[in-house]
Amino acid sequence: MLPGILRSILPDILHECLAPGRLPSASPPPTTTRPPQSSPSLGVLVADRLTELAKEHITSLFDNANDQAYSLRNQADGEFEEVVADHRINVDTIKEDCIRELGKVVDDKLCRFKEQTDEIVETAVEEVENKSGEIRDDICDGLEDFLQVASASLKKLRQSKSSDEQSALTT
Repeated sequence: MLPGILRSILPDILHECLAPGRLPSASPPPTTTRPPQSSPSLGVLVADRLTELAKEHITSLFDNANDQAYSLRNQADGEFEEVVADHRINVDTIKEDCIRELGKVVDDKLCRFKEQTDEIVETAVEEVENKSGEIRDDICDGLEDFLQVASASLKKLRQSKSSDEQSALTT
């Protein structure tokens, strides 16, 4: 008898408790208008009491499920935030490593550039020294030639002056 009563009332109880737009409540269900009876039968009393207990139990299960879902959601949010924080730390570490590595690459390139610049400057200085030496030698050679020509011209001029003076003295 009891299983039959439960089978007949349980679908209605579930439908009433889980109906959209209506939250289950602990208040007794509204009484339906029944034709007045002289005394309710034992089956009706048991069915009403079981209906009330089933509603309370289903409401309690639903509330517990909501509480557990909320707790699990909070726990998952916390774990997610921890994972995100760990990833941020990893990204920051990778960023710092990349910046450090980039600094090394830039320093290496700068050292190579300085070495190449030093070699270019040394080559330029050597070429300038060689050219200036050649120019100096050319100038010195030109001056020596000039001095020889000037010296020879002066000697001729002195000789011709001395011969003119001797001819003037002898005359």
